[in-house]
Amino acid sequence: LKLFYDRCYKELNDKKRKSDIEENNIITNNILGQVEIFQPTVNEWLFLNKNNRLRTGDRIRTLNKSSVIIVIINENGIQLNENSEIKINDLRYDPVTKVVNLFVEIIKGEVDFKINDKYDSINLKVLTPDGIVKNFGTIFKITITPDNKTQIDLFEGKLEIFNETEPNNKILLNE
Repeated sequence: LKLFYDRCYKELNDKKRKSDIEENNIITNNILGQVEIFQPTVNEWLFLNKNNRLRTGDRIRTLNKSSVIIVIINENGIQLNENSEIKINDLRYDPVTKVVNLFVEIIKGEVDFKINDKYDSINLKVLTPDGIVKNFGTIFKITITPDNKTQIDLFEGKLEIFNETEPNNKILLNE
């Protein structure tokens, strides 16, 4: 994960600041190998390019020996590792509160998250086969195993885990 932090931090410092954020200003960066995007408006898988802007409904997948970093804001990002796939279920920016609301579904594979947001400007939720993971200034990894089970590794901060059918039944993970 150290390489992920270093690359993500450098790109964020070079490219984005809190004042720069606009609606849907979440971009892809540090593409290694073959990475593809499925956009509902195009309705087919295409090769992903650096600095692609992501929108609600987009799906991203990495192939063998491939990875990509999705840059959010304020030194934050998501890294899809080899043979992984996610879908952006919801991506909204509220200009009044200056908060990015991001709801990501992990379809398969391993995804690293670095959401260490001292400005409280990211509301991240991650859908997995076993429930929803909510971020609280955290560095973590989620892996969907071949038998469709969810494995969570928490490195820093805390996470809240709950099921859509029982939202009041929550588990809190601390580092």
